[in-house]
Amino acid sequence: MNKNQIIEWFDKIKANENYFIVIKDEKYGVYSRDGKFVLGWFDYVKFEEFNLFVVKKDNKYGVFDSNGNQVIDWFDEILKDNDNFIVKKANKYAIFDKQGNQITKWFKTIEFDKIDAKLLIEGECNFYIAEKGKKYAIFNKKGKFIGWFDNIERNNYYFIITKDDKEAIFDENGKQISDWFDKVFIGKNGYYIAKKDNKEAIFYKNRKQISDWFDKILRNWLFKGESNCYIAKNDEKFAIFDKNKGFIDGWFDEIHFQREKYEWFGFKEILKENFIVAKKDNKEAVFDKHGKRISEWFDSILRYGLISDRSNYYIAKKGEKYAIFDKNGKQISDWFDEILNEGLIRGKGVRYIAKKDGKFAIFHKDKGLIAGWFDEIKIIDMEKDKDFVAINEGKKAIFDIEGNLIVGWFDDISERMNTTMKWKIMKR
Repeated sequence: MNKNQIIEWFDKIKANENYFIVIKDEKYGVYSRDGKFVLGWFDYVKFEEFNLFVVKKDNKYGVFDSNGNQVIDWFDEILKDNDNFIVKKANKYAIFDKQGNQITKWFKTIEFDKIDAKLLIEGECNFYIAEKGKKYAIFNKKGKFIGWFDNIERNNYYFIITKDDKEAIFDENGKQISDWFDKVFIGKNGYYIAKKDNKEAIFYKNRKQISDWFDKILRNWLFKGESNCYIAKNDEKFAIFDKNKGFIDGWFDEIHFQREKYEWFGFKEILKENFIVAKKDNKEAVFDKHGKRISEWFDSILRYGLISDRSNYYIAKKGEKYAIFDKNGKQISDWFDEILNEGLIRGKGVRYIAKKDGKFAIFHKDKGLIAGWFDEIKIIDMEKDKDFVAINEGKKAIFDIEGNLIVGWFDDISERMNTTMKWKIMKR
């Protein structure tokens, strides 16, 4: 339409992004922005979302789309509610979706304060919720009454429903799939933990009890859908169980997971759960999430490396000595006075630094000793196979990552490279 072209003169015009509502002789019509007549003439027209219009004619209300098609029939009253419409007929109410489908039964005006059918409309469940005072009723999509409850809380694909201070789990069809307990905790793959009389047990969604009742069930492994195993606590002791095989190993004095803290857009703590350190009789061992012990019992297992999911290696302590082991229990290094938490252990490269009798050396996990023993070793980045600086008796030398001497020994060597990628050497 030419911007200067006059379609017709009207008494009043209202506009939104796509349409004009025009008023002439107390009747309402709708035109598109390009001047095309959409619908009319009515006693009243109101813009709604999704290019829909609520119209009034002869004291009845209906809903039309932008093609002029009637979506919802004529009723005594129509109100927009979120993405839906509440319609009134002879002092009864029902909810219709934006396609014109009736999704609730007809209710009397005084029956409920609010009806919530959002999840039903979005296809995420097959029931809707009616609220009256502080109580909630569930109806299936055919309007069949399921029950009155004190609270309804959605949890992934299930719902935790409270009644008389007890909790139960309902599925997306409004079917109760657990008994009533003091508390329920929904996990993955249909598993949940129930609490009763201060004891906890694991159940499956068909109400099958998987475990005995314990003081506590840890919320990991089976609960998170990561394995068939779970950890239970009784009388301050811990044990590992398989959902099919039962008891695997225990009872341990302590169970340790590695917690790592990050500050990405705010503080966040992540629990690493693929491996645990179990302590028993003052000895420690590593177990994987399938309940398999993958190490011997040592005096201590350091909590980084494999335990924090950074690498396939961990450091064990026996007496006053330390050694590196892989996740299959294979010993990678000799026993040293100290092994630094960098390089191989942190998942950065294949080298590590060990200390023995006050001296340091650098090792390759497969080839063994690269260079040593020095008072100090400085490496900029072990992951990128950088040269390193060794210090002995106050003198410095440069070695490549294979242990070959590049330059040395000098009073001082800068740890910065010039534009020709040569080491700057300063001799005092």
